[in-house]
Amino acid sequence: MLLTEFNRELTGRLLDFLWRQWIQLGVRASFEGEDRDEWVIDPEALWLLTASIGRHDPRLFDLAIDWISANSSFVNIPRLKSLTRQYGFDSGHVVAAMATTVRLQHKRLKWNFPGIQVPEEPEALFVNQPMDRDAANNDPVFRQFGLIRGMTEMRGMARQFNHAMPECALLRLRALVGLNARAEIYAYLCTHTGGHPSGIARETGYSQKNIQDTITDMSAAHIVFSAQLIGRKKIYAINEHEWRTLLYNPANPPQWITWPPLFRALEILWTECRKLETRPMDPLLLSGRLRELSERLYPLMENIQGGFVFQSTNAYPDAKAYSESFINYILNWLKAELNA
Repeated sequence: MLLTEFNRELTGRLLDFLWRQWIQLGVRASFEGEDRDEWVIDPEALWLLTASIGRHDPRLFDLAIDWISANSSFVNIPRLKSLTRQYGFDSGHVVAAMATTVRLQHKRLKWNFPGIQVPEEPEALFVNQPMDRDAANNDPVFRQFGLIRGMTEMRGMARQFNHAMPECALLRLRALVGLNARAEIYAYLCTHTGGHPSGIARETGYSQKNIQDTITDMSAAHIVFSAQLIGRKKIYAINEHEWRTLLYNPANPPQWITWPPLFRALEILWTECRKLETRPMDPLLLSGRLRELSERLYPLMENIQGGFVFQSTNAYPDAKAYSESFINYILNWLKAELNA
């Protein structure tokens, strides 16, 4: 019962968080408000998490496809694939089905996902919905990727991202400079006092060589410049007095969050707790499984930039009480850190 209630609350909180992120990007919803996270939104990482947890909310899932279609010029598919491989997201075949649906709406797009792994047996796309195997009623694109759902309706309810919203800073840069590492480098430097190419590479999902070569070229404009040397590391920064205002009001800046490892940790948490719910086990064994899960999450969470704090398993040494402590900690953490 403890885990069942936790999974229900975890799914609800994560769906609320996803709705809030997508609405800030431009998804239209009947309950959209003025809430802002004040974080730079990462559209590729958000897409990857939605492809997993969004399967609990068909409306959110399809509105995300609508937004991707309306903003396809600003979505970086090579980076999306790189993040999937780098962090091992489970939703690759779902993302491929969503991307293919969008590609068929836009002849200019060259979005392809060769070699993607699909389930051996077709599975229902949406959780807790009956799976109708009648091919006449199924979406052929999703069926191609081993997923059963009704026909996808592109409602055209999404709008282009809001250029004035600080949370859309990365998308605004992509509209200006294109889908390349320059946009991520600029967004990173605008939200930090400086950075080394290796650190920026870890934060953005690009290779270190790509970041090093690109930031060297950018420094020729004397907007990005080498600020200082720490040991043998050259630290780069940005001329903030002239160029930071291009993205946002300096009095109301967005905050940089390293979304990919955080979202992968949330996907692992959500997936594994749902699996544990289906396996009857005594409290001591459950505590052991949750402790193992926490040990998987901690390396992804410990170095996330943005001030998030995630405790290690050593904080709760009592094996018998660990399950309840872990669950309470996760729910409190979601509320405190993600407003979820």
